[in-house]
Amino acid sequence: MTDRLMAGTGFVLAALCAAGLGTLEVLLVPLRSGSLLIPISIAAAVAGNVALPWLARRMTGVGSAGIVPVAVWLVVVLGLAMTPRGEGDVLVSGGGGEEYVFYGLLFAGVIAAAIAVITFGGRPARPAPVSR
Repeated sequence: MTDRLMAGTGFVLAALCAAGLGTLEVLLVPLRSGSLLIPISIAAAVAGNVALPWLARRMTGVGSAGIVPVAVWLVVVLGLAMTPRGEGDVLVSGGGGEEYVFYGLLFAGVIAAAIAVITFGGRPARPAPVSR
């Protein structure tokens, strides 16, 4: 019973972390220093989408657990980028190079996540046989 509870908690924590990370990355897309666009959200997407599948795998002990944070991240990023706010504003505008940062965020994040899920999603290592 406690193993299932721990695995469920791991799934929920990984999903919440992915939602928070996706939100932060979309909010960082228009980050500028003066007139210079700083694409820090791309680096955050790569680092986060490598770390989250690994973290989910470690917390749950299930090989395919890395898919959950990646799916949540993708839904959050696409949802925030495509849904207009109440005032009619959007979080990712289509001018000034921000759209290219968003495309880089999406592409690099999905590629990093795919590599991480494939790499970390293997079967758990079997313990060494005990000789008597």
